[in-house]
Amino acid sequence: MALVWSRNFSRSDAVFIPARHRRAGSNGLPMKGSFVMSIFRIAALLLMTFLMSACSNLTPAANLTNRQWQLIEINGQPPVVTDQPLTIEFHATNQVSGFAGCNGYSGKYRLEGLTIAFSDMISTLIACADNAISAQEAAFHGALAATTGYELADGELRLLDGDGMVLLRFRAP
Repeated sequence: MALVWSRNFSRSDAVFIPARHRRAGSNGLPMKGSFVMSIFRIAALLLMTFLMSACSNLTPAANLTNRQWQLIEINGQPPVVTDQPLTIEFHATNQVSGFAGCNGYSGKYRLEGLTIAFSDMISTLIACADNAISAQEAAFHGALAATTGYELADGELRLLDGDGMVLLRFRAP
């Protein structure tokens, strides 16, 4: 066994390290290159950990925002055909907006994991010419109010009630 110390240790702090377990230069002290490589490996590991956690944090909200989702199903039924598709769009500023059949709407949303809550919803007040579209618009707003969760799967956004039932299904074009 060899006695090893460096500038950071005094003789009283000396550590015994068997020769087979230490890397040493010709002077018996650890090589500077191995220290630099150790620091590099630690930095690379920390960077990889940071990048992986940053990407995992982006997934739900990033996949939800900055795209216009078009309604493909309301309460298990296809929507009534209108001149303009029913839509919802989530903005990175926690604002939500869209078209409900006759009127535009907007409000706020809050995400926590796979739960979602809508609040402060407002709508324009244009009367629908068709009773079926008017009823659909009321059902659409009712479904938004009852939504407590969401799923993103197979290119679809599904808004769910407290029992996990699908209230609204959307697809991004």
